[in-house]
Amino acid sequence: MSNTQQAASLYLRISVVTEASDSLARQERDLRSLARVEGLDVVAVHRDEGVSGAAKDRPAFRAWLADAETGRAGVLLSWSMDRVSRGGLPAVARLIETLGDTGARLLTYRDRVDSASPSFKLTASIMSAVAEAERDAIAARILNRQASDRQKGRWTRPRPYGYIVRDGRLVQHAEEADVIREAVRQVLAGQSLRSIVAGLDDAGVPSPAVGKGYTPRDGQPPPRWRVPSLRRILTSPALAGLYPRRDGAVGRGPDGEAVTVSDDPIITPAERSQVLAAIEQRAPVTPSGSRRTVVGASPKHALSGLLRCECGGPLVFDNERVQANGERRHAYFRCQRQAHNGRACRGRPVVRASVAEAWVEHAVLSRLAALDPASPEFDAVASRWLAHQDPADDAERKAARDAVAAAEADVSDLEAARYERGEFPGPDGAERWQRLYRRAVGRLNAARDVLAAFPDVLDVGGLLDPVTFSEALATNDTAERRALYRLVLDRVTVRRGEGGGYTFTPAWAGEEAGE
Repeated sequence: MSNTQQAASLYLRISVVTEASDSLARQERDLRSLARVEGLDVVAVHRDEGVSGAAKDRPAFRAWLADAETGRAGVLLSWSMDRVSRGGLPAVARLIETLGDTGARLLTYRDRVDSASPSFKLTASIMSAVAEAERDAIAARILNRQASDRQKGRWTRPRPYGYIVRDGRLVQHAEEADVIREAVRQVLAGQSLRSIVAGLDDAGVPSPAVGKGYTPRDGQPPPRWRVPSLRRILTSPALAGLYPRRDGAVGRGPDGEAVTVSDDPIITPAERSQVLAAIEQRAPVTPSGSRRTVVGASPKHALSGLLRCECGGPLVFDNERVQANGERRHAYFRCQRQAHNGRACRGRPVVRASVAEAWVEHAVLSRLAALDPASPEFDAVASRWLAHQDPADDAERKAARDAVAAAEADVSDLEAARYERGEFPGPDGAERWQRLYRRAVGRLNAARDVLAAFPDVLDVGGLLDPVTFSEALATNDTAERRALYRLVLDRVTVRRGEGGGYTFTPAWAGEEAGE
Protein backbone atom coordinates (compact mmCIF):
# COMPACT_ATOMS: atom_id res chain seq x y z
CA MET A 1 0.00 0.00 0.00
CA SER A 2 1.42 3.42 -1.01
CA ASN A 3 1.88 6.28 1.40
CA THR A 4 -1.12 8.09 -0.09
CA GLN A 5 -3.31 5.03 0.24
CA GLN A 6 -2.25 4.73 3.89
CA ALA A 7 -2.96 8.43 4.60
CA ALA A 8 -6.34 9.10 6.19
CA SER A 9 -8.23 12.38 6.56
CA LEU A 10 -10.84 12.64 9.33
CA TYR A 11 -14.11 14.59 9.10
CA LEU A 12 -15.91 15.49 12.34
CA ARG A 13 -19.21 17.33 12.54
CA ILE A 14 -21.75 18.19 15.18
CA SER A 15 -24.59 20.68 14.83
CA VAL A 16 -25.10 21.35 18.54
CA VAL A 17 -22.23 21.26 21.00
CA THR A 18 -23.31 19.04 23.93
CA GLU A 19 -21.93 16.37 26.21
CA ALA A 20 -23.50 13.66 24.03
CA SER A 21 -21.61 10.48 23.19
CA ASP A 22 -21.08 11.56 19.58
CA SER A 23 -19.27 14.78 20.55
CA LEU A 24 -16.33 15.84 18.41
CA ALA A 25 -13.87 14.40 20.93
CA ARG A 26 -15.67 11.05 20.88
CA GLN A 27 -15.84 11.07 17.09
CA GLU A 28 -12.11 11.74 16.77
CA ARG A 29 -11.22 9.06 19.33
CA ASP A 30 -13.31 6.43 17.54
CA LEU A 31 -11.96 7.36 14.10
CA ARG A 32 -8.34 7.22 15.25
CA SER A 33 -9.09 3.77 16.64
CA LEU A 34 -10.55 2.76 13.26
CA ALA A 35 -7.46 4.13 11.50
CA ARG A 36 -5.17 2.00 13.68
CA VAL A 37 -7.21 -1.13 12.95
CA GLU A 38 -7.03 -0.42 9.21
CA GLY A 39 -3.30 0.38 9.35
CA LEU A 40 -3.79 4.03 8.33
CA ASP A 41 -1.88 7.17 9.21
CA VAL A 42 -4.05 10.19 10.14
CA VAL A 43 -2.68 13.21 8.24
CA ALA A 44 -5.51 15.69 8.75
CA VAL A 45 -8.53 16.33 10.98
CA HIS A 46 -11.31 18.64 9.79
CA ARG A 47 -14.01 19.86 12.21
CA ASP A 48 -17.38 21.47 11.45
CA GLU A 49 -18.49 22.46 14.94
CA GLY A 50 -22.01 23.84 15.34
CA VAL A 51 -22.76 23.27 11.63
CA SER A 52 -25.91 21.55 10.36
CA GLY A 53 -25.50 18.56 8.08
CA ALA A 54 -27.95 20.23 5.70
CA ALA A 55 -25.80 23.36 5.36
CA LYS A 56 -24.65 23.96 1.80
CA ASP A 57 -21.41 25.66 2.83
CA ARG A 58 -19.32 23.58 5.23
CA PRO A 59 -15.66 24.66 5.14
CA ALA A 60 -14.31 21.57 6.90
CA PHE A 61 -16.29 19.27 4.61
CA ARG A 62 -14.82 21.00 1.54
CA ALA A 63 -11.30 20.69 2.97
CA TRP A 64 -11.91 16.98 3.69
CA LEU A 65 -12.85 16.30 0.07
CA ALA A 66 -9.93 18.45 -1.10
CA ASP A 67 -7.54 16.08 0.72
CA ALA A 68 -8.67 13.32 -1.65
CA GLU A 69 -8.70 15.58 -4.72
CA THR A 70 -5.14 16.78 -4.12
CA GLY A 71 -3.80 13.34 -3.24
CA ARG A 72 -3.03 14.27 0.33
CA ALA A 73 -5.14 11.36 1.62
CA GLY A 74 -6.29 8.14 0.01
CA VAL A 75 -8.86 7.31 2.68
CA LEU A 76 -11.65 9.55 4.04
CA LEU A 77 -12.95 8.67 7.49
CA SER A 78 -16.20 9.88 9.06
CA TRP A 79 -17.97 8.75 12.22
CA SER A 80 -21.24 8.01 10.34
CA MET A 81 -23.02 8.86 7.10
CA ASP A 82 -25.33 11.31 8.86
CA ARG A 83 -22.18 13.19 9.98
CA VAL A 84 -21.26 13.46 6.28
CA SER A 85 -24.61 14.93 5.29
CA ARG A 86 -28.26 15.26 6.19
CA GLY A 87 -29.13 16.95 2.92
CA GLY A 88 -30.37 13.93 0.98
CA LEU A 89 -29.14 12.61 -2.35
CA PRO A 90 -27.92 15.93 -3.84
CA ALA A 91 -25.69 16.51 -0.84
CA VAL A 92 -23.76 13.22 -1.23
CA ALA A 93 -23.42 13.57 -5.00
CA ARG A 94 -20.13 15.47 -4.74
CA LEU A 95 -18.75 12.92 -2.29
CA ILE A 96 -19.53 10.02 -4.63
CA GLU A 97 -18.11 11.98 -7.56
CA THR A 98 -14.91 12.75 -5.66
CA LEU A 99 -14.44 9.11 -4.68
CA GLY A 100 -14.97 8.02 -8.26
CA ASP A 101 -12.59 10.59 -9.74
CA THR A 102 -9.78 10.12 -7.23
CA GLY A 103 -10.07 6.45 -6.34
CA ALA A 104 -10.14 7.39 -2.68
CA ARG A 105 -11.90 5.15 -0.17
CA LEU A 106 -14.58 6.15 2.35
CA LEU A 107 -14.97 4.42 5.69
CA THR A 108 -17.40 5.24 8.51
CA TYR A 109 -17.15 4.03 12.11
CA ARG A 110 -20.68 3.65 13.41
CA ASP A 111 -22.56 2.29 10.39
CA ARG A 112 -19.56 0.52 8.80
CA VAL A 113 -19.96 2.01 5.33
CA ASP A 114 -17.13 1.12 2.94
CA SER A 115 -17.00 2.68 -0.51
CA ALA A 116 -15.06 -0.35 -1.73
CA SER A 117 -18.26 -2.37 -1.38
CA PRO A 118 -20.18 -2.97 -4.66
CA SER A 119 -23.38 -1.80 -2.95
CA PHE A 120 -21.85 1.44 -1.67
CA LYS A 121 -23.76 3.86 -3.92
CA LEU A 122 -27.09 2.23 -3.08
CA THR A 123 -26.26 2.13 0.63
CA ALA A 124 -25.07 5.76 0.67
CA SER A 125 -28.17 6.92 -1.20
CA ILE A 126 -30.53 5.14 1.17
CA MET A 127 -28.71 6.31 4.29
CA SER A 128 -28.56 9.92 3.10
CA ALA A 129 -32.30 9.86 2.36
CA VAL A 130 -32.98 8.45 5.83
CA ALA A 131 -30.77 11.14 7.39
CA GLU A 132 -32.66 13.84 5.47
CA ALA A 133 -36.01 12.46 6.64
CA GLU A 134 -34.74 12.35 10.22
CA ARG A 135 -33.53 15.96 9.92
CA ASP A 136 -36.96 17.05 8.67
CA ALA A 137 -38.65 15.20 11.54
CA ILE A 138 -36.35 16.85 14.07
CA ALA A 139 -37.04 20.27 12.54
CA ALA A 140 -40.79 19.62 12.67
CA ARG A 141 -40.59 18.60 16.33
CA ILE A 142 -38.60 21.71 17.18
CA LEU A 143 -41.02 23.98 15.34
CA ASN A 144 -44.02 22.34 16.98
CA ARG A 145 -42.43 22.67 20.41
CA GLN A 146 -41.58 26.31 19.77
CA ALA A 147 -45.13 26.98 18.55
CA SER A 148 -46.51 25.33 21.67
CA ASP A 149 -44.15 27.36 23.86
CA ARG A 150 -45.22 30.58 22.13
CA GLN A 151 -48.88 29.80 22.69
CA LYS A 152 -48.04 29.40 26.38
CA GLY A 153 -46.29 32.78 26.42
CA ARG A 154 -42.75 31.39 26.53
CA TRP A 155 -40.08 33.42 24.73
CA THR A 156 -38.31 31.29 22.08
CA ARG A 157 -36.07 33.86 20.39
CA PRO A 158 -32.89 35.75 21.27
CA ARG A 159 -33.59 38.29 23.98
CA PRO A 160 -34.93 41.65 22.78
CA TYR A 161 -33.27 44.88 23.86
CA GLY A 162 -34.61 45.98 27.23
CA TYR A 163 -35.22 42.46 28.56
CA ILE A 164 -33.50 39.32 29.74
CA VAL A 165 -35.04 35.85 29.41
CA ARG A 166 -35.73 34.04 32.68
CA ASP A 167 -37.63 30.73 32.77
CA GLY A 168 -38.99 31.39 29.30
CA ARG A 169 -40.42 34.82 30.19
CA LEU A 170 -39.14 38.33 29.52
CA VAL A 171 -37.90 40.21 32.57
CA GLN A 172 -36.80 43.83 32.46
CA HIS A 173 -33.09 44.52 32.05
CA ALA A 174 -32.62 47.31 34.58
CA GLU A 175 -30.32 49.62 32.58
CA GLU A 176 -31.75 48.94 29.11
CA ALA A 177 -35.35 49.28 30.29
CA ASP A 178 -34.55 52.76 31.64
CA VAL A 179 -33.05 53.71 28.27
CA ILE A 180 -36.21 52.60 26.47
CA ARG A 181 -38.55 54.40 28.87
CA GLU A 182 -36.64 57.64 28.34
CA ALA A 183 -36.74 57.16 24.55
CA VAL A 184 -40.50 56.60 24.76
CA ARG A 185 -40.90 59.79 26.77
CA GLN A 186 -38.92 61.76 24.18
CA VAL A 187 -40.92 60.31 21.27
CA LEU A 188 -44.20 61.25 22.92
CA ALA A 189 -42.76 64.72 23.56
CA GLY A 190 -42.28 65.16 19.82
CA GLN A 191 -38.56 64.47 19.41
CA SER A 192 -37.35 62.77 16.24
CA LEU A 193 -35.74 59.35 16.34
CA ARG A 194 -32.58 60.83 14.88
CA SER A 195 -32.23 63.33 17.71
CA ILE A 196 -32.86 60.59 20.29
CA VAL A 197 -30.20 58.38 18.69
CA ALA A 198 -27.71 61.26 18.69
CA GLY A 199 -28.41 61.88 22.37
CA LEU A 200 -27.84 58.22 23.24
CA ASP A 201 -24.50 58.23 21.43
CA ASP A 202 -23.45 61.50 23.06
CA ALA A 203 -24.31 60.08 26.48
CA GLY A 204 -22.21 56.97 25.78
CA VAL A 205 -25.16 54.56 26.09
CA PRO A 206 -24.11 51.17 24.63
CA SER A 207 -25.99 50.28 21.47
CA PRO A 208 -28.09 47.09 21.11
CA ALA A 209 -25.18 45.49 19.22
CA VAL A 210 -23.01 45.81 22.32
CA GLY A 211 -25.77 44.32 24.46
CA LYS A 212 -25.87 41.24 22.21
CA GLY A 213 -22.29 40.32 22.96
CA TYR A 214 -20.35 42.52 20.55
CA THR A 215 -16.60 42.03 20.84
CA PRO A 216 -14.70 45.24 19.98
CA ARG A 217 -11.70 45.04 17.69
CA ASP A 218 -8.45 46.79 18.38
CA GLY A 219 -8.60 50.45 17.44
CA GLN A 220 -12.27 50.36 16.41
CA PRO A 221 -14.97 52.22 18.33
CA PRO A 222 -18.04 50.29 19.46
CA PRO A 223 -21.06 50.39 17.13
CA ARG A 224 -23.30 53.42 17.43
CA TRP A 225 -27.05 53.62 17.77
CA ARG A 226 -28.99 53.55 14.51
CA VAL A 227 -32.42 54.98 13.79
CA PRO A 228 -33.78 51.73 12.22
CA SER A 229 -32.67 49.78 15.30
CA LEU A 230 -34.37 52.20 17.67
CA ARG A 231 -37.52 52.15 15.55
CA ARG A 232 -37.65 48.34 15.63
CA ILE A 233 -37.27 48.38 19.41
CA LEU A 234 -39.96 51.02 19.96
CA THR A 235 -42.49 49.45 17.58
CA SER A 236 -42.04 45.83 18.67
CA PRO A 237 -45.00 44.34 20.58
CA ALA A 238 -42.45 42.84 22.98
CA LEU A 239 -41.94 46.30 24.46
CA ALA A 240 -45.47 46.04 25.85
CA GLY A 241 -44.99 42.41 26.90
CA LEU A 242 -46.78 40.98 23.84
CA TYR A 243 -45.52 38.26 21.54
CA PRO A 244 -44.40 39.68 18.15
CA ARG A 245 -45.08 37.77 14.95
CA ARG A 246 -42.52 37.78 12.14
CA ASP A 247 -44.47 40.53 10.35
CA GLY A 248 -44.36 42.75 13.45
CA ALA A 249 -48.02 42.24 14.42
CA VAL A 250 -49.14 40.99 17.84
CA GLY A 251 -49.25 37.20 18.08
CA ARG A 252 -52.55 35.72 19.20
CA GLY A 253 -53.52 32.35 20.65
CA PRO A 254 -56.27 29.97 19.46
CA ASP A 255 -58.80 31.95 21.49
CA GLY A 256 -57.87 35.15 19.66
CA GLU A 257 -56.35 36.78 22.72
CA ALA A 258 -52.94 38.47 22.53
CA VAL A 259 -50.14 36.24 23.81
CA THR A 260 -48.19 37.85 26.64
CA VAL A 261 -44.49 37.07 27.11
CA SER A 262 -43.76 39.26 30.14
CA ASP A 263 -45.39 39.80 33.51
CA ASP A 264 -43.64 43.16 33.89
CA PRO A 265 -43.52 44.91 30.49
CA ILE A 266 -41.52 48.09 29.99
CA ILE A 267 -44.58 50.01 28.71
CA THR A 268 -48.30 49.28 28.58
CA PRO A 269 -50.20 48.37 25.38
CA ALA A 270 -51.91 51.78 25.55
CA GLU A 271 -48.53 53.54 25.70
CA ARG A 272 -47.36 51.44 22.75
CA SER A 273 -50.35 52.65 20.72
CA GLN A 274 -49.34 56.23 21.47
CA VAL A 275 -45.73 55.52 20.45
CA LEU A 276 -46.82 53.91 17.17
CA ALA A 277 -49.08 56.86 16.41
CA ALA A 278 -46.32 59.38 17.21
CA ILE A 279 -43.80 57.62 14.97
CA GLU A 280 -46.31 57.18 12.16
CA GLN A 281 -47.36 60.82 12.39
CA ARG A 282 -43.83 61.95 11.52
CA ALA A 283 -43.84 59.96 8.27
CA PRO A 284 -44.97 61.62 5.01
CA VAL A 285 -48.14 60.58 3.24
CA THR A 286 -47.63 58.67 -0.01
CA PRO A 287 -49.91 59.12 -3.05
CA SER A 288 -51.90 56.08 -1.91
CA GLY A 289 -52.67 57.77 1.41
CA SER A 290 -50.37 55.62 3.52
CA ARG A 291 -47.46 57.02 5.47
CA ARG A 292 -43.87 56.24 4.49
CA THR A 293 -41.44 55.80 7.36
CA VAL A 294 -38.49 58.11 7.09
CA VAL A 295 -35.48 58.98 9.16
CA GLY A 296 -34.23 62.48 9.08
CA ALA A 297 -34.22 65.93 10.51
CA SER A 298 -36.96 68.54 10.36
CA PRO A 299 -38.04 69.62 6.87
CA LYS A 300 -36.21 72.58 5.38
CA HIS A 301 -39.44 73.99 3.94
CA ALA A 302 -43.16 73.42 4.34
CA LEU A 303 -43.31 72.09 0.77
CA SER A 304 -40.33 69.76 1.11
CA GLY A 305 -41.25 66.37 -0.34
CA LEU A 306 -44.46 67.70 -1.90
CA LEU A 307 -43.23 69.27 -5.14
CA ARG A 308 -42.36 67.19 -8.21
CA CYS A 309 -40.80 68.18 -11.51
CA GLU A 310 -42.54 67.33 -14.78
CA CYS A 311 -39.70 64.82 -15.39
CA GLY A 312 -40.75 62.95 -12.24
CA GLY A 313 -37.84 64.04 -10.08
CA PRO A 314 -38.31 65.77 -6.74
CA LEU A 315 -37.92 69.51 -6.37
CA VAL A 316 -35.46 70.25 -3.58
CA PHE A 317 -35.30 73.41 -1.52
CA ASP A 318 -32.38 75.76 -2.19
CA ASN A 319 -32.25 78.27 0.65
CA GLU A 320 -31.61 81.95 0.13
CA ARG A 321 -27.98 83.03 0.05
CA VAL A 322 -26.08 86.29 0.26
CA GLN A 323 -24.69 87.35 -3.11
CA ALA A 324 -21.33 89.05 -3.70
CA ASN A 325 -22.97 92.49 -3.64
CA GLY A 326 -24.46 91.79 -0.22
CA GLU A 327 -28.04 91.38 -1.45
CA ARG A 328 -30.02 88.31 -0.54
CA ARG A 329 -31.41 86.31 -3.41
CA HIS A 330 -34.69 84.46 -3.09
CA ALA A 331 -35.08 80.85 -2.03
CA TYR A 332 -36.01 78.45 -4.82
CA PHE A 333 -37.08 74.90 -5.50
CA ARG A 334 -35.08 73.21 -8.26
CA CYS A 335 -35.19 69.77 -9.85
CA GLN A 336 -32.83 67.40 -8.06
CA ARG A 337 -31.81 65.81 -11.35
CA GLN A 338 -30.07 69.00 -12.41
CA ALA A 339 -27.27 68.03 -10.07
CA HIS A 340 -26.51 64.84 -11.99
CA ASN A 341 -24.71 65.19 -15.32
CA GLY A 342 -26.16 62.86 -17.91
CA ARG A 343 -29.48 62.71 -16.07
CA ALA A 344 -30.14 66.41 -16.26
CA CYS A 345 -33.79 67.40 -16.38
CA ARG A 346 -34.80 68.92 -19.70
CA GLY A 347 -37.52 71.01 -18.13
CA ARG A 348 -35.06 72.51 -15.63
CA PRO A 349 -37.77 74.13 -13.50
CA VAL A 350 -36.57 76.59 -10.89
CA VAL A 351 -39.56 78.02 -9.08
CA ARG A 352 -39.41 80.63 -6.33
CA ALA A 353 -40.38 79.09 -2.99
CA SER A 354 -42.66 81.98 -2.02
CA VAL A 355 -44.58 81.66 -5.32
CA ALA A 356 -45.03 77.90 -4.89
CA GLU A 357 -46.24 78.17 -1.31
CA ALA A 358 -48.65 80.99 -2.11
CA TRP A 359 -50.19 78.82 -4.85
CA VAL A 360 -50.35 75.75 -2.60
CA GLU A 361 -51.96 77.63 0.30
CA HIS A 362 -54.63 79.16 -1.96
CA ALA A 363 -55.28 75.82 -3.67
CA VAL A 364 -55.60 73.95 -0.38
CA LEU A 365 -58.03 76.48 1.10
CA SER A 366 -60.11 76.41 -2.09
CA ARG A 367 -60.10 72.63 -2.09
CA LEU A 368 -61.32 72.44 1.50
CA ALA A 369 -64.12 74.89 0.80
CA ALA A 370 -65.31 72.85 -2.21
CA LEU A 371 -65.18 69.36 -0.68
CA ASP A 372 -68.46 67.45 -0.58
CA PRO A 373 -68.85 65.88 2.91
CA ALA A 374 -70.30 62.77 1.25
CA SER A 375 -67.35 62.24 -1.08
CA PRO A 376 -64.50 59.74 -0.64
CA GLU A 377 -62.06 62.65 -1.04
CA PHE A 378 -63.57 64.25 2.06
CA ASP A 379 -63.28 60.96 3.96
CA ALA A 380 -59.60 60.73 3.03
CA VAL A 381 -58.88 64.23 4.31
CA ALA A 382 -60.99 63.71 7.44
CA SER A 383 -59.12 60.48 8.28
CA ARG A 384 -55.79 62.26 8.00
CA TRP A 385 -57.14 65.10 10.12
CA LEU A 386 -58.12 62.67 12.86
CA ALA A 387 -54.64 61.12 12.85
CA HIS A 388 -53.11 64.60 12.99
CA GLN A 389 -55.30 65.94 15.79
CA ASP A 390 -55.45 62.87 18.02
CA PRO A 391 -52.87 60.19 17.15
CA ALA A 392 -53.79 58.03 20.15
CA ASP A 393 -57.48 58.00 19.22
CA ASP A 394 -56.60 57.21 15.62
CA ALA A 395 -54.38 54.34 16.72
CA GLU A 396 -57.19 52.94 18.89
CA ARG A 397 -59.64 53.21 15.98
CA LYS A 398 -57.21 51.34 13.71
CA ALA A 399 -56.65 48.70 16.37
CA ALA A 400 -60.42 48.23 16.64
CA ARG A 401 -60.73 47.83 12.86
CA ASP A 402 -57.86 45.32 12.87
CA ALA A 403 -59.53 43.38 15.69
CA VAL A 404 -62.77 43.16 13.69
CA ALA A 405 -60.90 41.99 10.59
CA ALA A 406 -58.99 39.35 12.57
CA ALA A 407 -62.18 38.08 14.24
CA GLU A 408 -64.01 37.91 10.90
CA ALA A 409 -61.10 35.91 9.46
CA ASP A 410 -61.25 33.48 12.41
CA VAL A 411 -64.99 32.93 11.94
CA SER A 412 -64.57 32.39 8.19
CA ASP A 413 -61.69 29.97 8.74
CA LEU A 414 -63.70 27.91 11.22
CA GLU A 415 -66.64 27.75 8.80
CA ALA A 416 -64.34 26.65 5.98
CA ALA A 417 -62.68 24.08 8.25
CA ARG A 418 -66.01 22.47 9.09
CA TYR A 419 -67.95 22.71 5.83
CA GLU A 420 -65.22 22.83 3.15
CA ARG A 421 -62.15 21.06 4.50
CA GLY A 422 -64.04 18.43 6.49
CA GLU A 423 -62.21 19.01 9.75
CA PHE A 424 -63.70 18.28 13.22
CA PRO A 425 -65.23 14.88 12.27
CA GLY A 426 -67.51 12.90 14.55
CA PRO A 427 -69.65 13.98 17.51
CA ASP A 428 -66.65 15.03 19.62
CA GLY A 429 -65.26 17.08 16.75
CA ALA A 430 -68.60 18.76 16.14
CA GLU A 431 -68.91 19.65 19.83
CA ARG A 432 -65.37 21.09 19.85
CA TRP A 433 -66.11 23.06 16.69
CA GLN A 434 -69.24 24.52 18.27
CA ARG A 435 -67.25 25.70 21.29
CA LEU A 436 -64.58 27.31 19.12
CA TYR A 437 -67.17 28.85 16.81
CA ARG A 438 -69.16 30.37 19.68
CA ARG A 439 -65.97 31.89 21.06
CA ALA A 440 -64.99 33.29 17.66
CA VAL A 441 -68.42 34.82 17.10
CA GLY A 442 -68.32 36.28 20.60
CA ARG A 443 -64.95 37.91 19.87
CA LEU A 444 -66.30 39.26 16.60
CA ASN A 445 -69.35 40.80 18.25
CA ALA A 446 -67.20 42.31 21.01
CA ALA A 447 -64.78 43.79 18.45
CA ARG A 448 -67.67 45.25 16.46
CA ASP A 449 -69.09 46.82 19.63
CA VAL A 450 -65.73 48.48 20.33
CA LEU A 451 -65.51 49.80 16.78
CA ALA A 452 -69.11 51.02 16.90
CA ALA A 453 -68.28 53.11 19.97
CA PHE A 454 -66.19 55.41 17.80
CA PRO A 455 -68.26 58.23 16.27
CA ASP A 456 -68.98 57.88 12.54
CA VAL A 457 -68.84 61.64 12.06
CA LEU A 458 -65.43 63.14 12.66
CA ASP A 459 -65.01 66.61 14.11
CA VAL A 460 -63.47 68.45 11.16
CA GLY A 461 -64.74 71.92 11.97
CA GLY A 462 -61.25 73.31 12.49
CA LEU A 463 -60.13 71.80 9.21
CA LEU A 464 -62.94 73.18 7.04
CA ASP A 465 -62.97 76.69 8.50
CA PRO A 466 -60.76 78.73 6.10
CA VAL A 467 -59.99 81.36 8.74
CA THR A 468 -58.91 78.77 11.35
CA PHE A 469 -56.87 76.84 8.80
CA SER A 470 -55.17 80.02 7.52
CA GLU A 471 -54.27 81.02 11.05
CA ALA A 472 -52.79 77.57 11.66
CA LEU A 473 -50.64 77.90 8.55
CA ALA A 474 -49.48 81.36 9.56
CA THR A 475 -48.59 80.60 13.17
CA ASN A 476 -47.15 77.09 13.13
CA ASP A 477 -43.60 76.02 12.40
CA THR A 478 -42.33 74.48 9.17
CA ALA A 479 -43.02 70.86 10.14
CA GLU A 480 -46.57 71.69 11.25
CA ARG A 481 -47.34 73.63 8.06
CA ARG A 482 -46.11 70.74 5.97
CA ALA A 483 -48.28 68.34 7.99
CA LEU A 484 -51.31 70.56 7.35
CA TYR A 485 -50.62 70.66 3.61
CA ARG A 486 -50.29 66.88 3.55
CA LEU A 487 -53.78 66.50 4.97
CA VAL A 488 -55.13 67.61 1.61
CA LEU A 489 -52.28 67.12 -0.88
CA ASP A 490 -50.29 64.09 -1.96
CA ARG A 491 -48.00 65.99 -4.35
CA VAL A 492 -47.86 68.93 -6.77
CA THR A 493 -46.27 68.63 -10.22
CA VAL A 494 -44.60 71.82 -11.44
CA ARG A 495 -44.24 72.47 -15.18
CA ARG A 496 -42.62 75.35 -17.01
CA GLY A 497 -45.28 77.26 -18.93
CA GLU A 498 -44.94 78.34 -22.55
CA GLY A 499 -45.18 81.99 -21.57
CA GLY A 500 -42.33 81.73 -19.08
CA GLY A 501 -44.39 81.06 -15.93
CA TYR A 502 -45.23 77.79 -14.22
CA THR A 503 -48.29 75.56 -13.97
CA PHE A 504 -49.06 73.56 -10.84
CA THR A 505 -50.95 70.25 -11.07
CA PRO A 506 -52.09 68.88 -7.69
CA ALA A 507 -52.71 65.27 -6.68
CA TRP A 508 -55.31 65.54 -3.95
CA ALA A 509 -55.89 63.14 -1.08
CA GLY A 510 -58.30 60.45 -2.21
CA GLU A 511 -57.88 60.90 -5.96
CA GLU A 512 -55.27 60.80 -8.69
CA ALA A 513 -53.73 63.99 -10.08
CA GLY A 514 -55.41 65.50 -13.09
CA GLU A 515 -53.39 66.04 -16.23
